[in-house]
Amino acid sequence: MENIEGLDEKTVHRNGSGLYLQGCTYLVSMLARFPTPRSILEALTHLVELGRLIRLDDERLLQIASYYLRLNELDTFFNLLKRYPRFVSSRVGFLQIHHWLRDTGTADLFEDVDFLLGPHFDTKLALMAALMKIRLVRELEVLHAVVQSVGTKVPAEIADKILEYTVSILAVAKHKILYDTDHSERIRKLRDHIQALFIAVHKRTTRTWPFIIEGVQKGTEDLCLDHPEGPSPRFPSFRCHLCEVLDAWRDTPEAVDYITELLNVDKK
Repeated sequence: MENIEGLDEKTVHRNGSGLYLQGCTYLVSMLARFPTPRSILEALTHLVELGRLIRLDDERLLQIASYYLRLNELDTFFNLLKRYPRFVSSRVGFLQIHHWLRDTGTADLFEDVDFLLGPHFDTKLALMAALMKIRLVRELEVLHAVVQSVGTKVPAEIADKILEYTVSILAVAKHKILYDTDHSERIRKLRDHIQALFIAVHKRTTRTWPFIIEGVQKGTEDLCLDHPEGPSPRFPSFRCHLCEVLDAWRDTPEAVDYITELLNVDKK
């Protein structure tokens, strides 16, 4: 690894690239098992540096994208998908994200549900979209409660400062709509989207949501060995794509509580 800066792409591919790639991806996968933002950033940095030297393949791009998603860097996540058309048209199902961005003009979590539930439905995309919507609706619920409880009791300029501070500590603070004062309609809309995505995934296979819930409850235990998709035979250190999505859900356990409630209602 210490000589990585001195190698160009052709040299790497010519001199035992298979073992080199496997060693690098193994290092990254080990870093990723530490569930702290810093360790994720370190793993991401290694992957991005590696990508400058070695032709990015679909699996590595999926790994990079999943790290950005786990760090709540949604703008970077979607920009990455826009920049690599070969990736979004790959076998992992992200062609749907490419169409989603193209058809809506932006990664708008409030206007994407028709596409997500359309003829190009993809379970992995639906799982990630549902997670992002749950994250955002939880943030909006907190913000809405703050505005409702404080807004009428203090002068407007103080209420604005409280709103600004509350937004600054939220995970998705980059989203412009957080600076609005009335979120009740957006909260309702996101809840409807989550319900629709939950039903759509559940109808296709009743095993998916229990897999996500069990995976989060078991913490860092790797379920990939028992999963039908399994790791990539070319890169054994990589895990299946559904398990990559599971990593993002593990970072937001309250999202699983939301889904568990829906699942319990569905069973009644």
